[in-house]
Amino acid sequence: MRVVADKAVLAGVCVAIVVIACEADGHAVAWLLVAVTVSALCGALEEGDGGEDGGDGARRTRARAGASALMPSALLLAGALEPRAVVVVPLLVYDLVRALTRRSHGGDRPAWWTWALAAAVPVWLRALDHPDVVKGATVAFVGAVALLGALLAVRTVELAGRTRHMHVLRDDLDRRIRDLVVSRARLEEASEYEARAAVLGERTRIAQDIHDGVGHQLTRLLLQARALEVVHRDDEAVVAALGTLTSGIDDALTLMRTSVHDLADDAQDLATTLHVLAGRSGLEVDVECDLEREPPAQVARCVSALVREALTNAVRHGRAQRVSVSVTDLPALWRVRVVDDGAGRLDPGLPAPGRLDDGGPRGRGRQDPAAPRPSHRGLGLMSMADRVEALGGRLHVHARPRFTILATIPKPQEEPA
Repeated sequence: MRVVADKAVLAGVCVAIVVIACEADGHAVAWLLVAVTVSALCGALEEGDGGEDGGDGARRTRARAGASALMPSALLLAGALEPRAVVVVPLLVYDLVRALTRRSHGGDRPAWWTWALAAAVPVWLRALDHPDVVKGATVAFVGAVALLGALLAVRTVELAGRTRHMHVLRDDLDRRIRDLVVSRARLEEASEYEARAAVLGERTRIAQDIHDGVGHQLTRLLLQARALEVVHRDDEAVVAALGTLTSGIDDALTLMRTSVHDLADDAQDLATTLHVLAGRSGLEVDVECDLEREPPAQVARCVSALVREALTNAVRHGRAQRVSVSVTDLPALWRVRVVDDGAGRLDPGLPAPGRLDDGGPRGRGRQDPAAPRPSHRGLGLMSMADRVEALGGRLHVHARPRFTILATIPKPQEEPA
């Protein structure tokens, strides 16, 4: 809009000069029409530019600016042959200064407006040599308007560049704000899971303390009572009383063990464990664990160990940045899938990807196939397979298109009522 306003003002001044100073001379009107047409073409080229950034965008900007500078320059050179052409110098100088300034593309900008005015000097000299056609006062006025037009062109280009730069900064700020919002949401989610993990850890600690403390005391009392039964085996009354005591202690010990195991099992929350592992892995991990109900403790421990080993494998060997972990509750089995975008692959020379039951260790590596493989190669994946197979499941590993670990663990058969 600034460019259109500037050109409208300059074109209006040129029209006034043609009408007042040149009395609407036919040659002056023709030059005005040609200058307006050239200015419109320059504006069309500039609209196709779009102020693109980057290497290709800068080259296109300079190319269009060069084409925009060529047309007013040619018209100024042709104007040196016609004194009446001086009336359109302000409009041509404006377009020429804009094109040259844009062509510099924010670099070390010389005084382009002085160069453009210098290019118009032959036109002014030609007009001054024909005072009968164009008066000297008109030439001086045209020179002042041309200087104003050059300054307006530089100002407009500078404002457009600053506006474009502000838009870039605003877009970058918006992107950073979005990233911060996402990071904050992840931190809040991680904090919630960490708090949940702390509660579960406290339950586990309490269960262990009860087992190690109260359980030890009850076991010692039970042994002492049974020892007294042996010592007083001839006294039936004492033996009967000790039998009652022993039975009570044994029931208390059984009840304590049941409560401890229930408390420990309640401390197993698979979703919380997986999110805590993801947060501590140092990777960008997407966890999907929407289960209808918590799996048995041994299954939860197996899944946690599998995911922990998979994340460790992705960090140490795969150089991954992003990992996807999903645990799906199907009617007959649990499915665990871990996919990462790392550069890891299966060991060269090993059998094709599949179930790890063929006696060959699987792992990630980049060593020469002819080089001897250490005995510990693939130990992590073998450990995963052992854990899954201990529950009757199967483990599959695929290296392409993305490194994928897939485990299926069957659900226990429910006995008919």
